[in-house]
Amino acid sequence: MDPDMVRQQEEEEAASRLRKFVTGRPPSAPPKDDAFVLRADPRQPSFKAAPTPAAAAPAKRPPGWGAVLRATLYCLLFTILGLIGGILIGMQLGLVPWQYFTLGMVVGFASGWQSAVAVLRKRYKLGVVQAYRAPFVPAVIMLVSLVGGLAVLLPIITGSSLATAQWTQLLIPWLLSLGIGAAVGFTLALPKMRANLRA
Repeated sequence: MDPDMVRQQEEEEAASRLRKFVTGRPPSAPPKDDAFVLRADPRQPSFKAAPTPAAAAPAKRPPGWGAVLRATLYCLLFTILGLIGGILIGMQLGLVPWQYFTLGMVVGFASGWQSAVAVLRKRYKLGVVQAYRAPFVPAVIMLVSLVGGLAVLLPIITGSSLATAQWTQLLIPWLLSLGIGAAVGFTLALPKMRANLRA
């Protein structure tokens, strides 16, 4: 055997033992091309989570017939009370007929309109603008019907004009005229109140 080859083999074995002693493990074989290599790549989401849709606000429903009837009845009741109360106050103050009827109309309209507004604001939580706008025209309709009933029916029933008719002497004709006017006003104001509340 060639001594150079023997010496070269011994040097390689000595170098191999030295590497094993230093590292504590046999020398690793060169990696193969097809070896599986773990990579610490950042994880990418395979899909994007769909954004959660915002909770849809419930559709605002307009007030129903209960609100319409309640507001119209309150408006009618307080319009009648205000009209009669204003007329009686004017009579007690000694005003002339057109003055106490004007006072009664103003008080009747204001009390009827504000009572309907108060009902709509407190019970049905309507906004300020809608609560004030919805009963305005119905209050006018009811006031005109009540005054029209007094102006037209009272002279027919009693044979005396609205200016000369006395409340104390003609209680039943006054109440009958107001009742007919109230029925007509309620019938005409009800659909208008409903249309205004649904607008």
